[in-house]
Amino acid sequence: MEYRKLVDYGLNPKVAKELCVLFESGKVSPQELDNKVLDALKECNVNEAVTLIKKYSDSFERTEVKNKSGYFFGMIKSQKQRQKQASQGQAMPRNQGRAMPKNQ
Repeated sequence: MEYRKLVDYGLNPKVAKELCVLFESGKVSPQELDNKVLDALKECNVNEAVTLIKKYSDSFERTEVKNKSGYFFGMIKSQKQRQKQASQGQAMPRNQGRAMPKNQ
């Protein structure tokens, strides 16, 4: 997907530019990202979206991603949940989901 199409779709020009850099790197093709990801990026603020795209690009150096669109959407969703919790003052405890040992 070229820059102009991304901007016409409603993405901020800085976000569109960063996506083009990602596509040009060969790590992911435009066809591998569905509209759900693009829509989620539109809902992010510009700096957050650019940071997420860079983190997404960097993640390919550490792991083999099979469903690139699903993986990216998961990253965006996780970021939004962290922001929502932070804005509500409900930071998730580090041990959430793990059983705590009983005091003896």
